Amino acid sequence: MESETLRSRLLKLLQKSRQAYRLYTSMGRMPRGVEGAEHTEMQAAEWRSINAELIKGLSEVLAKATPRELVAGILSLRESFQISFRNAEAELNTKQRELIAAAEKGDFVKAAVVGRVLISSKARVQALQAAHHELENLCAQCHAPRPPILLASQQLVEDRPAQQLARVIPLRKR
Repeated sequence: MESETLRSRLLKLLQKSRQAYRLYTSMGRMPRGVEGAEHTEMQAAEWRSINAELIKGLSEVLAKATPRELVAGILSLRESFQISFRNAEAELNTKQRELIAAAEKGDFVKAAVVGRVLISSKARVQALQAAHHELENLCAQCHAPRPPILLASQQLVEDRPAQQLARVIPLRKR
């Protein structure tokens, strides 16, 4: 359906996020006697919190009046979820290395503690990745332009005259 507006796509994503939030809320209420229930609750809590952030962000974006503000809000929200996803992924990798080091040293108490942290970290990475993916799809559907890549001050390229990269030899005329 090409006649869908950006606002209607946002409303669909908001509805989908609310359904996911309700699902993760019900998942968190597992009986205590079930094996792994505590770990499932930890995962559901992370997924629930990320969906709550997404719902809040989408609601704020939908409050914008003009389509230009909507697109800017979506791009900003997507960027914030991407940054959060990358940071959570880096933290996950650090904790994995810490777990391996603790297990190799035979410090199984520390390994168990880090393992519990890894459960919630992995769930957070998965939830952030899913939220970012949904926002990325929304941006692709609305044909939103990619924001310019900002470079750090150390990476700025000086304005220099273009250097000749290769010497061009003209073809012989017959």
